[in-house]
Amino acid sequence: MKAAALAVTASLLALTVRKHSAEFAALAGIAAALMIGVLTLELLSPVLDFAEALRDRAELSDGLLAPVLKTLAIGLVTEFGANLCEDAGEKAVASALKLCGGAAAFYAILPLLRSVLDLLEQIM
Repeated sequence: MKAAALAVTASLLALTVRKHSAEFAALAGIAAALMIGVLTLELLSPVLDFAEALRDRAELSDGLLAPVLKTLAIGLVTEFGANLCEDAGEKAVASALKLCGGAAAFYAILPLLRSVLDLLEQIM
């Protein structure tokens, strides 16, 4: 609810100010996006707690859960950054960031994929 109120307020502020100062309107949008990002991080805390509880209950090693969480973080940061770039009119930079984020996510999940491959080799 806070994020929605912040988004609407920032959008109305940017719309009102855009005629006089496009730069200030852009800054208002970026500031709102950053504040909403902080609110999002607060929402992710229970998700991380649940993931840790699940890991503990299933007696999984950190090596299995960490790549998944890293990949999730990379995806969120990449999407957030790409959206900011697109809003600033830098679509090429946003596309490059998305490509880099995809590669980084794949790199982060490699340890998990190696574990799956090792497990498959043991089964066969």
